Amino acid sequence: MHDMHGKDVGTILAKTGRLDGRPFWVSCFQDSKHTSLMMHTWGNTDIRGEDQLRRVGGQLVTTKYFTNLHFYYAARHAVDDNTNIRQGCLSFEDAWGTKSWEHRQFAFIMALCEANALCAYNYAHPDNKLSTRQFRQQVVHELLQRFSPDTNLSQTGPRTTSSSSSAGNSHKRPRRGQTDQQAAAPAPHEHIRVAIPRGCGRWNGTHFD
Repeated sequence: MHDMHGKDVGTILAKTGRLDGRPFWVSCFQDSKHTSLMMHTWGNTDIRGEDQLRRVGGQLVTTKYFTNLHFYYAARHAVDDNTNIRQGCLSFEDAWGTKSWEHRQFAFIMALCEANALCAYNYAHPDNKLSTRQFRQQVVHELLQRFSPDTNLSQTGPRTTSSSSSAGNSHKRPRRGQTDQQAAAPAPHEHIRVAIPRGCGRWNGTHFD
């Protein structure tokens, strides 16, 4: 570290060594207020990434990180970002109020997969990023679309519910062998929003007792 004393911002020094027969490097980067020290077994001291601005003596200085330091700063918040998504608004783990240890572990894994999928989607679509709520709405819609008993897996797009059909906003196309009347009738497992009658009993799968 004493070799970095008095060096200009952006100065990079590296030393190499071997530990248990494996080569390693110790790289130093002089920043404006501190010196970054990193030990690594791969990479190099080539500069890469976007320009970094630092204020030195009242003036702005432009510099860049070396390879390993660049990847460190690029990914240092990855775990925190994933945790914030997983435990943020409408947390799947909190919504499933269970006292079963197995169910809590399953809820954690489900929430983790959801956060990973959202991060992967936003990384692959930087110009069309989704919020957690928007992404979850699409996931729920896809699950209902693909796993409802009366749904053809080859069909895509939003399903037509009986409420929208009765309002005249859309029209169900008859399947092969169906008449227009059969297509317009609600399917046996159609998702229909109904009001719960006052004083009703339990739902038995088809109606309230």
